[in-house]
Amino acid sequence: MRKPSTSGRLAFACAVILWSTAVAAQPSILSNSGQWSHKATVTISGTGFGTKSTAAPSVWDDASGFDVSAKWDGAWPNCAANDAYNLAYRTPSEVGRNIALPHDHITKYIAGAHDGPAPGPQCSYNVIMWKVRTITSFPAYSYVSWYQRSDDGWHFGDSDNYKTFAYSEGVGPYSLPNNWYMEYNPRPTSRTSGATWHLNDDAFGTAAQSLQSPDQNGHNLYWDNAVNPMAGQWSKIEMELKYTNQNDGYIKLWENGVLRADYRGRTDGLAGSTRTEGIGGYAVNYPYASNWRYFADVYLDSSRARVILGDAPTLDASTIREVQIPTQWSDSSIDVTVNLGRFGDRQTAYLYVVTQDGAVNAAGVPIATVPGWVADTTAPTVSVLNPTGGSVSGMVSVEVAASDNESVAGVQLLIDGVETEHQDTTAPYAIDWNSAMSVNGVHQITARARDAAGNVAISAPVIVTTDNASAPTTTGLVASYSFDQGRGLILRDDSGHGHDGTLPGDATWTADGRNGAALWFDGVDDMVVIPNDETLNVRTGFTIEARVNPSALSGYRNVILKGRPAPGGAAGGLSYGLYVNNNTPNPAATINTGGADLTAPGISAVPINTWTHLAATYDGATLNLFVNGVLTGSRAASGLLAISADALTLGGNDIWGEFFAGAIDDVRIYNRALSGAEIAVDVGTPVIAPTADTTLGPITYQGTGVRKATFDVTDVTATYAMLVTSVGVQDGLVLLNDRVAFRPRDPHRAIAEVPIRPRRGSNTVVTAFIGARGSSMTVEIVRRPGRVPPPPHVTITSPSPTAVLTEGATIPITAAASGTAVRRVDLLVNGVVMASEEMTAPRFLFTVPFGVNWLNLQARVTDAAGRTASTADMIVTVVPDLLTTVRGRVEDTAGRRIAAADVGAMLPGLSAEIFTFNGTLAALPNLSGRTPAVVKLISAANLRNPNGVFGDDPFGFGPRSHAIRLTGSLQVTRAGVYSFVLGVNAGGRLTVGGATIINAAQGTGAFQQLAGKVWLPAGSIPIEVRTFDNGNPQIQLSYAPPGRDLTVIPQRVLTPAFTPYRARSGTLGAFSIAGVPTALGDLEVGASSAAGRGRTLTGDTGPVAPVAAGVTDIGVVRVH
Repeated sequence: MRKPSTSGRLAFACAVILWSTAVAAQPSILSNSGQWSHKATVTISGTGFGTKSTAAPSVWDDASGFDVSAKWDGAWPNCAANDAYNLAYRTPSEVGRNIALPHDHITKYIAGAHDGPAPGPQCSYNVIMWKVRTITSFPAYSYVSWYQRSDDGWHFGDSDNYKTFAYSEGVGPYSLPNNWYMEYNPRPTSRTSGATWHLNDDAFGTAAQSLQSPDQNGHNLYWDNAVNPMAGQWSKIEMELKYTNQNDGYIKLWENGVLRADYRGRTDGLAGSTRTEGIGGYAVNYPYASNWRYFADVYLDSSRARVILGDAPTLDASTIREVQIPTQWSDSSIDVTVNLGRFGDRQTAYLYVVTQDGAVNAAGVPIATVPGWVADTTAPTVSVLNPTGGSVSGMVSVEVAASDNESVAGVQLLIDGVETEHQDTTAPYAIDWNSAMSVNGVHQITARARDAAGNVAISAPVIVTTDNASAPTTTGLVASYSFDQGRGLILRDDSGHGHDGTLPGDATWTADGRNGAALWFDGVDDMVVIPNDETLNVRTGFTIEARVNPSALSGYRNVILKGRPAPGGAAGGLSYGLYVNNNTPNPAATINTGGADLTAPGISAVPINTWTHLAATYDGATLNLFVNGVLTGSRAASGLLAISADALTLGGNDIWGEFFAGAIDDVRIYNRALSGAEIAVDVGTPVIAPTADTTLGPITYQGTGVRKATFDVTDVTATYAMLVTSVGVQDGLVLLNDRVAFRPRDPHRAIAEVPIRPRRGSNTVVTAFIGARGSSMTVEIVRRPGRVPPPPHVTITSPSPTAVLTEGATIPITAAASGTAVRRVDLLVNGVVMASEEMTAPRFLFTVPFGVNWLNLQARVTDAAGRTASTADMIVTVVPDLLTTVRGRVEDTAGRRIAAADVGAMLPGLSAEIFTFNGTLAALPNLSGRTPAVVKLISAANLRNPNGVFGDDPFGFGPRSHAIRLTGSLQVTRAGVYSFVLGVNAGGRLTVGGATIINAAQGTGAFQQLAGKVWLPAGSIPIEVRTFDNGNPQIQLSYAPPGRDLTVIPQRVLTPAFTPYRARSGTLGAFSIAGVPTALGDLEVGASSAAGRGRTLTGDTGPVAPVAAGVTDIGVVRVH
């Protein structure tokens, strides 16, 4: 913090300013009704009170709250490890410094100390609270009053100022350029030494920004006879301010009713409309545990209109001046909440109204204070309603009941006796707790309720057991960024998938991330650009997450965005995006599935200068927004995400120029929608960068001239880089082992990362450069992790992305995986795992469901190290089955037409009979005497619908309870022991060759796989499957022939017991079979006829495939 020069008082050459202002009419108080007891309501009636845009002040803080930041936009000290000294509401006993309250009408003061774990304004240099305001037109006014005091044990050091009020441009105190602040100066060196009031104009920048021309910095004005702030007593400070860049502004300061400072002139010379007013400020440096500061009855209003109780017949003569708290204001009536402050019971006080024009009634109206306010000592009652115990996971809504004899000010959540960041100030009380941020095990939930008087009560504990995933999921993880590299022009992808980003703007690294380092974006043009990749072009669902610490929230502030081009290559729009502010102002998740963008906004703005976790998910049906793990926005949305071929950007986009201002940390991108419990784990866990071998320390050179140093290398398999930062270097070079490695090109400030290949053993670095005075070049040798095997890779080899699939068809899906020690390949359909194989070239059988227009096919590979990789979304089209009509005629071998033959279209697969039932089935029913409601063929017993991913009835069985009987023959080519696995949702029975080898009459309600074995001879073996379900059936029949792996029984070895696709030849042997499905594959047409000797003759045409849509003329079916 910059300090003014105090070597002597500055002399000023001042021009004579003539003041010419109209005298405003004085207000007239005619009457007042109500008792003047503390916190009572009084109505003041009269004329000429004028108007006040907002009756209530901007802040009234009598220290009756629980959290200082609830009333103020910020307060220092405020550090995580600084609880003992952070600015907070405290009773004298809580501080323990023997500092009494300024009067008997409060029970706490606002206290904080200049001490803490580390230097810096937020931790220890400042004790200050502030409010941000927007000034849209000048002049503007403020009135401020407060009690202040320093600790009796104040350490007197060498600092010469003690700030008490600050006025700054932008958000936060002492934002540059500062405008001005009031302070005691010189700061007294003892309790008995003198003090003066001091106005310091600490503006940087142009002369127009300074209050006092022609200089720009360090202007000082002094007024004598300040009360020593260390004198062991409370002082009442009042300030009235007129903000303007004209010479008719003013700063008036009263101390204990006496006008001490009176500045006339310019009071604002800054650009923009955002300003910060702060109470308190910088004083002596830390660390002195005795350097406490105390505040009470803090009143701040963006108006000079006010109501005052004074202790003298005129306001100027009053040494006790207590501001009243207005709740209603009109020209003829004002309602106030009484604030007696230092006034005692049955004391005469005088009432004054100051209007917005600055006029005040000349003679005070006497009133008598009355007893009536009694300190509230009754504690609230509080209990935890939900949860009541048991196991919990993810985000838990803790419901609390709290009541008080007056009012409950707030409820705080405690886990294992430790305060969380969560509290609720409005009934009904419900606090969201992220249980994933606590270790798995037994925990105690309690709630603490407080009332306005500071009375506190703790609830009885509720014991719960947390059961969360031990680490963030990597399933579907496409990219993740910890930002912990903390340097360079490349943002590394910590997921191992290689989606590194570049920093084309001026985004800067900061060590003050939420977890480790972070990137700071200026909100103008900074962003990270990650090149397009098919794995980032998600279509069916995603999760995107980021921790954000915004410094501004105006307009549209983009955090993550995947762009999509418009026709002709111009920037068109987004596919998916995450915003910290969407101009409402709220955070929002946004997608495009064709047409207008779809947005799920949050319910309130995220705080500035505070870390917040944002997450957006889309699963093909719903777009969700999570804030700190809590679902705050949701909307229905459907369809595939727009195809995106543009880059993924962090911190902004060039499409609309929407840039984020602030810091970003811990970014994750998934190709699926995470559950709330999974997001809760991510909220509680930072992204972890791969561990690097840091045995080689950095080597740094600075200064002009020639420098030489050496470093040793033992691992030449690692990757090394030279980080070069040059400032003001006109010319120079860096040599590595006598070869030029780098030449600086920018005479200003430049940062370069140069890959290098040092040799094993000793290496020499030489730097040489020239530049102006103050120039420097810093060279740092860094070592990246040693070479590791590349991550695994997988592709889908069949079907092709342009394939068109038919409902009901069973198709092979093949994949090819590569990498070191591939452990498993998973097939995902619409984001759900359908099958897994422990091989590099798996072949999966999949039956296409009914009622869908497309499917999203993905393959995911996992290697022995647990690393995963997934294919991009493959969207294939699904069309309804094109039923056909087969026509022909039947002839014998002599060419004679046979008029009375039975003709059938024979297809491989199994016959399916579906029996419907009323009510719920609990076990396999008896099907004797029942007629099936539906008879059809299925290509294979591979009907999967996990978690209802394809809807309620994707295979046409009907939504009611039903039993299913599949019959046919299994073509066995090799005798031996066969293993079978029957997968069903409910009970199931498998009979092979007349032997029942699997029999589970009752099911579990979840998909289960039942196993059995049987010896089979070669030939055609009868097979029957029976199962039941109460909706959404699933059936999967697999087998393992002798010496083979388990696989779904393929269609080609199955023959149905009967076919529903039959006809009888008519006159001259003509026949027509309608409604034959094409999805079942190749077909045969066979005919049989009763000959004279009773023989049955059969014949066929051979396979006809594929069967075309419409009508197929297969010609002659000859009977042999």
